[in-house]
Amino acid sequence: MRRARTTLIVAACAVVGVVAQLIESAIVLELDDSGTSALPPGEELQWAAYFGVHVLLGLVALVLLPIALRHEPPDRLGYDAAGPLEALVAGVIVAGCGSVSVLGFAAGLVAMVSIFSRGSWRWSLAAALAVTMGWAGDLLLAPGPRVVWWQVLLVLLGMLTIAAAVGRVRFRRRRQQWQLEAAASMTRAEMRAREVQAIEEERRRIARDMHDSLSHRLSLVAVHAGVLEVRDDLPPDVVRKQASILREQAELGVADLRAVLTALREEPDAIDPRTSIDELVASARTAGAEVRYVRHPQVTTDLLEALPSAAVHTLRRTVQEGLTNARKHAPDEPIDIELGRDDTRVGLTMTNPLSAGRDVDRSRGGMGLIGLEERARLAGGQCTSAVHENTFVLKLELPWR
Repeated sequence: MRRARTTLIVAACAVVGVVAQLIESAIVLELDDSGTSALPPGEELQWAAYFGVHVLLGLVALVLLPIALRHEPPDRLGYDAAGPLEALVAGVIVAGCGSVSVLGFAAGLVAMVSIFSRGSWRWSLAAALAVTMGWAGDLLLAPGPRVVWWQVLLVLLGMLTIAAAVGRVRFRRRRQQWQLEAAASMTRAEMRAREVQAIEEERRRIARDMHDSLSHRLSLVAVHAGVLEVRDDLPPDVVRKQASILREQAELGVADLRAVLTALREEPDAIDPRTSIDELVASARTAGAEVRYVRHPQVTTDLLEALPSAAVHTLRRTVQEGLTNARKHAPDEPIDIELGRDDTRVGLTMTNPLSAGRDVDRSRGGMGLIGLEERARLAGGQCTSAVHENTFVLKLELPWR
């Protein structure tokens, strides 16, 4: 769908450019009805070279336009990324060529709108400078009489204003759509987490019930085995009956034990336990959060991959819980994440200022933080959380060797 739309835009720009180029050539060369130019013989060669450069720049603009229109979802590049580097560079080149060539004028205008719609003032300024330099160079090098510079300046400012306005509107729409999609995705993940938690709680109840039943059966086995142990004068039919009871209760006990283990079996998580912190940070940025993530050089990818699965899962779960808490209690505040290590432990620190009037009251919830502390303890580390000077601090330490 996107490729077809890009092809249609490029084709439309090419048609408009060809028509505009033919009209300009007819006007500037002053062609009569027979197709003969009224220009002096000396100027025809200059104008031919001038139009040749224009056509060449126009072709460059049309060829690079599909690259300039490339966009990537924010979950691949991060919310703050303006787009692929090759698309940004191509957009600046197309905008500059389009400011000179009538053949590439439509392509340049589309590229300028695309640059402004990416929300990067640095690349928008680069495109504006390319357009300005292109128009200035064209005015200085064009043969024939000079046009009034202030008229050209007004046209230039008008085109840049229109491109900036349209681009900003498209950028706000696109950002709103990305935020809605990210919020919907996080809501689905939270609902799935609640469902998984409810299932696990119910399985634990089943396991407790089966535990009581298993204990009862084991007590029966112990009683009947004790009878056989202390009574050696029982008739053979009574011994057989006692042995039958022992066998039956043992089989039922094995079945109950199997049911307990099945109920307590850990189901695969909907999210890969080895999901990287970078992906969680990118998802939070897509949802509109300001996240500053610093990973020290000592924490290499090989070190993270060498951690036990429980430690990796704990690390990911801590970042996820920290981002969720920050979104609930301080939605407009920045989040700082620092991942480092010492000789024996990997350390994660997450901080975020609390919004005015908000506080983290664990008496009204905090089950996620309690779960993190228990998970870290089982993984051989520790997790602590506190509020210092209106800043929430979450720390996790895990052994890495």
